[in-house]
Amino acid sequence: MKYYPTLNALIQSEPHFLIGGTTGSGKSVLIDTVVRSLSAAVPVNLCLLDPKRVEFMELAKMPNVYRHETTADGINSALYEACGIMENRYKHMMRHGQKQSDRPPVYIVVDEIADLMLTTPKETTPLLQRIAQIGRAANVHLILATQVIRADILPLKITSNISGRIALRCRNALESRQIIGVAGAELLPRYGQALVSTADGLKRIEIPMY
Repeated sequence: MKYYPTLNALIQSEPHFLIGGTTGSGKSVLIDTVVRSLSAAVPVNLCLLDPKRVEFMELAKMPNVYRHETTADGINSALYEACGIMENRYKHMMRHGQKQSDRPPVYIVVDEIADLMLTTPKETTPLLQRIAQIGRAANVHLILATQVIRADILPLKITSNISGRIALRCRNALESRQIIGVAGAELLPRYGQALVSTADGLKRIEIPMY
């Protein structure tokens, strides 16, 4: 298996990422490391959205976090704002004949996206769908984490536009297939490894354990 030299390189290899795994598999540790790695390597703007309310308290203190929301209304307001950022960047690109925005990347990080989708699906779905569809050229990216990736909770209209997938330890082969399209993540050790699906194929990588 090919190992990415850093999580920063992994996340930048795809426009958007979906992270899944059972409770206690290390999703929060992985997200924390990804956010800190991105912040250290490149100038980024971070929008941290946390329906669980307690996962991003330390990360929210970082200077490049421009928004941290924990309520459903606040999260959807932040997603609406991100769509506005995206549209403004497209207007700038059109004026200057650009196909890719030269503005610093925006990463919208959502922990337990399934919780939000169950609470406000009508408000959240079109916003996430819009960002997933056209965010790449505007340099606006999604990192979504959840235990559950069922189509009745996280619609195909969103997940079909997220090509990067990271599966941590899953309870069974079905959950593995829901995340990365194939079985195998149910055989991972509880901590320290993940299966990653990108345009380059499927890879097994080492991830932080704490």
